[in-house]
Amino acid sequence: MIMRRFLDMFALASAVALSAISCAKESEDHVNDGTKNKITITASLPDELVTKVKFEAGVSVIKPSWEQTDVIRIISETGKSEIYSIKEINGKTATFEGNELEGTSFTAIYPGDYESVEALGNRSYTGQVQTGNGTTAHLQLNAMATGLSDISNISFADAGAKLNGAVKLYVKLPENVTSPKEVSLSSDSDIFFTDNAGSAKSSSLGLSLENVDISADHIFTAYLMSSWTEASIETGKELTLTVKAEGVLITKSFTIEKSVNLAGGHLNTIRLNAENWNTIEGSGTESDPYKLSTTRNLLAMKAALVKGQMTYFKLMNDIDMSSIENWEPLNPDEPYDLGIVFDGGGHSLKNLKSKGKTYSSFFGVLYGNCYNVKFVDAEIVSASNSGAGIIGGYIGTGGKPAIVSEVEASGIITCNGKGQSVGGLGGNAREATIENCTVNVTVSNPMGDGSNRTATGGVVGKTIDSAVKIKNCIVRGVVEITKGINNTYTGGIVGWQSAAGAEITGCEVYATVKSAGERVGGIVGHYQGGTLSGCKFYGEVNAASRLAGGIAGITSSASIIENCLSSGKIVCKNIVGGIVGMNENTLTIRCCESSSTIEINVNGVDGVGGVLGLTSNGKTVIVEDCIFSGNMNVPTGQRVGNRLVCKKMLCLREHNRLGRRRRNSWQGRRSRLERKRQSL
Repeated sequence: MIMRRFLDMFALASAVALSAISCAKESEDHVNDGTKNKITITASLPDELVTKVKFEAGVSVIKPSWEQTDVIRIISETGKSEIYSIKEINGKTATFEGNELEGTSFTAIYPGDYESVEALGNRSYTGQVQTGNGTTAHLQLNAMATGLSDISNISFADAGAKLNGAVKLYVKLPENVTSPKEVSLSSDSDIFFTDNAGSAKSSSLGLSLENVDISADHIFTAYLMSSWTEASIETGKELTLTVKAEGVLITKSFTIEKSVNLAGGHLNTIRLNAENWNTIEGSGTESDPYKLSTTRNLLAMKAALVKGQMTYFKLMNDIDMSSIENWEPLNPDEPYDLGIVFDGGGHSLKNLKSKGKTYSSFFGVLYGNCYNVKFVDAEIVSASNSGAGIIGGYIGTGGKPAIVSEVEASGIITCNGKGQSVGGLGGNAREATIENCTVNVTVSNPMGDGSNRTATGGVVGKTIDSAVKIKNCIVRGVVEITKGINNTYTGGIVGWQSAAGAEITGCEVYATVKSAGERVGGIVGHYQGGTLSGCKFYGEVNAASRLAGGIAGITSSASIIENCLSSGKIVCKNIVGGIVGMNENTLTIRCCESSSTIEINVNGVDGVGGVLGLTSNGKTVIVEDCIFSGNMNVPTGQRVGNRLVCKKMLCLREHNRLGRRRRNSWQGRRSRLERKRQSL
């Protein structure tokens, strides 16, 4: 039942059924072998299939016709089936011939080259291609009639039949668009079914275009097939039509004024004029990136993204985003496969606001690369169920790495979800490299509840795996958790390094890092193993409960901290060290100095040390070439470790303030450490 030779007209009418077209081949598995009786089946179509018009007043009439190559398949209740080929065409009626099929209840499907109801149900509507402007050769009717007791006369237009649908685009494009290459209709949520069975959904319907020339009048007509499973579009829903052409991308958004059902067997028509198109120059490739100059260009970015591939953008000038009330992150939805390479060109994005969104941020989940850009005065508020940061709720994720480099960011980031991670650039980092970035932010997390682990960091709240590398970043401002005593993680660079092996190197923090709870570090709140090197802290660490350190609040798993400096103020109620508050595993501290002032306002605490406050479980700690040259402000009678001077003070020569060389404890009470390779 191939239905070519469409005649399309526009007027207001109601719908009966969609007809479409396709070529179906007769299956070689069902050639009559002479042992079965032949039967004939008559199948007919209405004289005229008038389609439903939902988006715009007008008429669309489709007149189908049979073609000689059409075949249908009949399936009995036993699962056996036969294919029937056209013997004769008489207008809207065709006679099919094939082998007799035993049974009492039958299902008829078209095209007949689908071998089962399931196969036709799984038919995908992705990858559609239209050749020529307004052509219909790519359309294919999918039809199924069930519960048939008599197969001698079949109608696919009966009320019980299932038919796929289509969307017709009738659009006046701007004059600079003469040869469209791709078109898509998209939403901010998955509202379109991409198979007949209704088991697969997508936020867009798309169509590739070949040999389309609209240079004469710039009127573009396209057809997109849709599922026979009905999709509902609610009143007020915003849809975006995106057209890609050579060297340009244009988008237009419009709001559904009355709810729409994309029903099987119907054609829904969208008409748009040539006004108010949002244009982005470029092709989205590495050699010809999309060029962003206005807020309208920024708003068109999401529609330009392609699943499973990188799309390239370049910022051409500073853009003030204050007119965008609440930015929708670009890649917030699984499987997070919208690849983005964003070159800021040294320009600024000002007044970004993203609040209560999934992964509130500019990118959502960054899969790709963001570099050479400034985010100025951003305001980010996380949703209750996802992390947040100026760049992304996640920077990188499983199998989708990310690089952030040469980024400057300022603003306010606030957590609004229990157990969620927030940071100046990212809530979480996984398979990510973050380097040469400068952050001046207030990161505030009031959601600690004592049971859910809450992480907050100047760069990222939490690192997920050993592939994360954070290099040469600078943080200023305030990083704080304002509620919760237990399970709180706060760090000037990272709140919680949750997997051993992540690298933090060459970073500097000039911020106030504080928590109503525990695990507070000038560089990292909780460091779970690996190498932390070349970092400097000049701000204030303040833990209202316990576990504070100038570099790390607590270390666990085998850790090396080397070539680091803590030169700020450290305030804590219990277990505090100039470099590390507490250690739970094998630890080496090498070539480090703390010139910080350490303050304890209660007596009888578990551990206070110029380098390390406390080690637990009898774990081995090696301290080499380190010095504490700061001050201890503690209550009278509180036992502390004071000043450590090791030989070979070459690693931090420019920071050394040795004072008197004397033999002193370098740990608090209840700490028994194995001292190796020390000459005091």
